[in-house]
Amino acid sequence: CFSSWPSKLSTPGMSFAILEPYEQSRLTTLEATIERGLSTFVEVGEALLEVRTARLYRDSHTSFEAYLTDRWHMSRQRGYDLMNGAEVASALVRHGVQTPTTERVARELVPIARHDPTNLPAGMEQAVDRAAGQPVTAALVRSVVRERMCSEAALAEQELQEATAHLLPEQRA
Repeated sequence: CFSSWPSKLSTPGMSFAILEPYEQSRLTTLEATIERGLSTFVEVGEALLEVRTARLYRDSHTSFEAYLTDRWHMSRQRGYDLMNGAEVASALVRHGVQTPTTERVARELVPIARHDPTNLPAGMEQAVDRAAGQPVTAALVRSVVRERMCSEAALAEQELQEATAHLLPEQRA
């Protein structure tokens, strides 16, 4: 389905780095995953992460974003959404927690993963518990994440107030 799309960004005057044979081989393997991929968001996201991290796009593209657009007709946002979803799902697997079934659900957990990764498993478990046997939806996870982030902010505010309660009003920040 993707094979008819252009595989190189052809911009006059641009030069690209040549990949080593092992890098070209790895890029071919990763691109097969992405092309097949769109079978599972985790595989696709992890493949894109490796392409970006190892800069395996550099023999044909000047940037990862150009690679996404030209090779996969994918926006920068979509590529990063897939990578973020894969990172969240992989972290949950490492913790032995049920993983989201879609990238959209996984992506809702990104704020917890970025703010406090140790709370990621608890956030997903809370969403699963709240779903009560029904599918865990992006809206449900978003609600859990908001509650957890707000309660953490409220707790931090309370701790700050308690820590500064002994100060005179003009000494408080």
